[in-house]
Amino acid sequence: ITHVNQKSFKFIHIEGAHYPFHYDKDVNKIKNGTYEQNIEACMTVVDSYLDKLRASGSYDNSAIIIMSDHGYGGYEEDGKVGYGRQNPFLMIKGRDEHHEMQTSQAPVSYEDLQAAYLKLLDGTTGDNVFDWKEGDYRERRFLFYQYEADNYITEYVQTGNARDLTTLLPTGAEFNR
Repeated sequence: ITHVNQKSFKFIHIEGAHYPFHYDKDVNKIKNGTYEQNIEACMTVVDSYLDKLRASGSYDNSAIIIMSDHGYGGYEEDGKVGYGRQNPFLMIKGRDEHHEMQTSQAPVSYEDLQAAYLKLLDGTTGDNVFDWKEGDYRERRFLFYQYEADNYITEYVQTGNARDLTTLLPTGAEFNR
């Protein structure tokens, strides 16, 4: 990474916490790893990249978005295995932000991302790029499919927290190829 004196965009894709789980927290290849170990490996890679941005002098003037394409369907809550794919990972840092990481339960959706990107590029801080705030009520559309049966999709409406399976309601719409 070198310091850039002009606007630039960089898209980086890493394997993430996808199966097969074969990395430990230090990004060593292992056998029979876990979902959590792969997440730790991802965070090690992200942290290393952010450290390089800091060392180059580019971090402060960078707007950074780190996100997953979906959550993981293997977690268990209240004795029930949840879909989980409706709960992706998202981190946002605006330019010149200097504070500890914060969490939010704002009911945001992928459909909000384009407007969020524009706000971020205009200098809005990471915690203000979405119109939705924690505690707001909002219904979000979620399309669920089984990995091995991707010709079949079921539509849901998420009316609460993405992890709360009691608020993930089927609409009755199904899509088949």
